[in-house]
Amino acid sequence: PEAMLSKRMGLLKLKEWYERMLETAKKRQIVVDYQDMLEEYKDIESAADIPVFSGDHWAASIAIKMADLKHKERDKKKGGANGTNDKAGALVADSKQEGHLLNQL
Repeated sequence: PEAMLSKRMGLLKLKEWYERMLETAKKRQIVVDYQDMLEEYKDIESAADIPVFSGDHWAASIAIKMADLKHKERDKKKGGANGTNDKAGALVADSKQEGHLLNQL
């Protein structure tokens, strides 16, 4: 928890820095307006509607969350009945879970 708190504080400071930078740019008429992603994308139906660019934190977060979900599903299957691993079934389950995760984001 302590590590998370210090990391979170760093993210808050970064957000404040960006807001100050954008306010300065707005005063200089470099930027007309700005808003956060929650406001911009409040009416989306799927995470697929959000633009993703190479190197973005958003893209990396999605990849990490999807990998975590795959590992959890594989761990569940290993502990399942007879320990069998149907590759086709696993691929379908992975695909459904990825879609479910993206819709949650």
